[in-house]
Amino acid sequence: EEEIKTDDFKTRHALWADKKRWQHSEEFKTETRYLELANSDDIKFFYEQRKEKIDCAELFRPAFEDHMESGANWKPGFGYVDPAMRDGHSRTSERQAYVRGKNSFFVDGRMDIETREESKKAVAWDEKKGFVEQVFDYTSDVMNTKEAFSQEGGMFMAKVRSQGTGHHFIGLSTGKVNYPMIALYHYNGDHHQMGLVNGRKTQMADLTGMLRSMYYVYTFRWTKNELIWYVNNLEILRLPNRLPKDPMFYLAQSWLPIKEKGGEGKLKVQWARVFRGV
Repeated sequence: EEEIKTDDFKTRHALWADKKRWQHSEEFKTETRYLELANSDDIKFFYEQRKEKIDCAELFRPAFEDHMESGANWKPGFGYVDPAMRDGHSRTSERQAYVRGKNSFFVDGRMDIETREESKKAVAWDEKKGFVEQVFDYTSDVMNTKEAFSQEGGMFMAKVRSQGTGHHFIGLSTGKVNYPMIALYHYNGDHHQMGLVNGRKTQMADLTGMLRSMYYVYTFRWTKNELIWYVNNLEILRLPNRLPKDPMFYLAQSWLPIKEKGGEGKLKVQWARVFRGV
């Protein structure tokens, strides 16, 4: 009681209770000024005349953005995955059937991928038998930007959270079998991770202190020499770039391994952005 009555506590409480506190920060003022300059005729003219000398500025030019909104101003972004892709089918080692976009919803300015408890017969991949029909106890979804956007290099960002004890993932894929994937966000049923998914050479960083109820901004920088992962601008992992020279697109999905007890849940993506590579 003594603590919460102090002026210092009241000041800190007012700050964190303010949903618009970002707009009062110095960083917001800097970002606002940057956007004003980026749209000015002088800067646009400078870009057109001296493209060879502005590589650093080029990195921060938007290449793709999806605010997860529908309606008249909606532009193609995330769509249901092509089942011919390697992640388009469930596996017999999983407990969910994928339903081609039926469990994905764009609501309140975000994309929700739902994992539901319901019976569904679907084609699944079995490591020994190939494609077989199987009855699953859950349904879920896979969404991607393959038809709308892919890119080699640059900066990829997404604002994400999830609920439930299943696996939730958003990252980058080439759509090719046995190619590396990038995990911007992976909740593995127990804790959060991010990093490089590459068979036996997988390198993931475990994230501690993450609150399941909060959105965080997950960022991946893909340069000619390095791969760098961030959470809310805090560097988490840095690796040498050994990715194949192929463009990658966003991939978002949820699943339930057959040996785990996870159940219903949601992957919630508020927005996804990409900036050009240099």
